[in-house]
Amino acid sequence: MKSVKIKPKLISDSFQDLSLLTDAPQHTLVYDFGKKVTGYLHLLFAESTDGVSVQYGPVIDCFPAHFEIAPGSAYTGEHYIACRYVRISSAKAFKVLEVDLTLSQYPLKRVGSFSADDALFTYVWNTAVRTLELCAQKSTEQCAQKTWTFPKEMTDFINNYRGNFSDYFFFDGPRRDRELWLFDLRMESLAALTAFDDHFIVKNCLDTFYQLRDENGVMPGSAATHQVFLEFNLWWMISVWEYYLYTGDRPFIDSILPVLEKLLCHLKSVTDTHGLICSDHNWMWTLPREGCSLIINTVYVHALRCAAKIMHEYGRPNEETRLLSAASKTSENINKVFWDETKGVYFENFRFTDNGEKPIPLDANCFAVVFGIADALKAKRTLSYIKNNMHTPYGSTTLDRRIRNPVIENGLQYYELYQELKETAPNPEKVALRLMYPHNRQVWPFLNAYEAEARFLTGDVTGAMELIRLCWGNPAYRETE
Repeated sequence: MKSVKIKPKLISDSFQDLSLLTDAPQHTLVYDFGKKVTGYLHLLFAESTDGVSVQYGPVIDCFPAHFEIAPGSAYTGEHYIACRYVRISSAKAFKVLEVDLTLSQYPLKRVGSFSADDALFTYVWNTAVRTLELCAQKSTEQCAQKTWTFPKEMTDFINNYRGNFSDYFFFDGPRRDRELWLFDLRMESLAALTAFDDHFIVKNCLDTFYQLRDENGVMPGSAATHQVFLEFNLWWMISVWEYYLYTGDRPFIDSILPVLEKLLCHLKSVTDTHGLICSDHNWMWTLPREGCSLIINTVYVHALRCAAKIMHEYGRPNEETRLLSAASKTSENINKVFWDETKGVYFENFRFTDNGEKPIPLDANCFAVVFGIADALKAKRTLSYIKNNMHTPYGSTTLDRRIRNPVIENGLQYYELYQELKETAPNPEKVALRLMYPHNRQVWPFLNAYEAEARFLTGDVTGAMELIRLCWGNPAYRETE
């Protein structure tokens, strides 16, 4: 693949709002690449320099990352940076002869397109596709920020693993975590299969998790850090079916089918008499959901149906029927166990209380509607509850209430982590709240996408478009490319 270098424009001399740069040393240059990019930064100075620092970021007044350059007349980055703006500063005068960036993302070719009468919706599509392009990075760049200390097994994987179909992964984000995640992959793969002409990165990502499976066919939720979330294996099954649906790649399905069947057997072994999975490893890990949770079982229903479709393609009607029957049983019991008739919404088996109550989650309620677990009346009531209790000017929140005084059940894996932190924290009473912060009534756009889908599927087109405008049309989220 041919290397592509791009050069930025020097803007510090003409940039008007100097108040944004008041923290910079006396000698400062600011460069603009014109849009968000990822690549290996190269600098050439007129003479040997000392004490030069480089900062970079997505917008002109935000430079969240920085590093010091070793003394010398040139610098070339070992790992890529993700940014639009680069700021070079020093207490001493210096002169830059060259600044360029060798692009790091794979040059995917767009073949899919989208346009709408409302320019916002076209903007959302283009921004999403551009973001995914920036996430297509070499597997050796996983967790390249080196902010964690990894065991040798993980370091070896990052440095040495080469995919069977590509050297590239879709990271969850070009800045952080810079890692391949199974749950994120489902959204990434759908966008990639729709937008790009080459689907080998999707295939490579699916195959990588397949290669990392254990003896039961269970895969880690993350490729580099090997974090275990059983729920994420369900998203792998869903993504495998969707990949086949888009590509018709039968040889790939042939190669992984025995492991898919082994995974299905393992999942069945961890279900109770109601067909509900019991697991300690679920998404939104900062909120303890150990045991039989709503979230994993809503996804299980859809995964079983996707597996049934694969069996149909292989002419195995008995297996198809068995899987569909299991999906129906799980769906029926979700409605019996988790539906709150008084509130008109599904509740979650959170293993803590907050002032004697438990919050209602956005994610599992959206999945219940999108995956057809909720009937028409339940779907209508669920979406009404979400709008009345979770909508904000920025989109819907993860929970219907902010957790303020959590009391966590004893004996949980999460509780052990909480206790460990509590013993060393300066403010032990606030440890649980700090741990829960990322998911404590926050707005996560990707969950809003599932709510928008739920509203479209139930005929609430106006509500879906209103939510999209709230979440992606709010000026707080919009940046000029």
